[in-house]
Amino acid sequence: MSFSRAFAKNAVFKGLGEVIIRLLSFAFVVLVARVVGDESFGIINFAFSFSLLFVVIVDFGLNPLLIRDAAKDPAQTRNLFFNLLLMKLVLATLFFFHSAYWCTLGGIRCGNRAGGFMDGIVCYA
Repeated sequence: MSFSRAFAKNAVFKGLGEVIIRLLSFAFVVLVARVVGDESFGIINFAFSFSLLFVVIVDFGLNPLLIRDAAKDPAQTRNLFFNLLLMKLVLATLFFFHSAYWCTLGGIRCGNRAGGFMDGIVCYA
């Protein structure tokens, strides 16, 4: 198979996959919105958006750093991967407790009551 034919075939499959995933995602969001209702769907969207802020902070551009350093010295890939994993786990733990603190002591309300530690995690996770 020639390069251009393989490229076209791969591009078509990639495009079809993207379209199918987007349609399924849209259908899932519509289904969840209808099942849980307006207020709960808003809370779910807030929790998702809030958690994505911390994903960006925890990632902190470390994946490109891993790729660059692994390309320079492939023998160190395993060591770099586990160091990166440890660093991300530490950052994720710190931001988890920070968000739990923010949800409990920062005055976040869950329903009509002030959110406790588990309420902050359950209501916004």
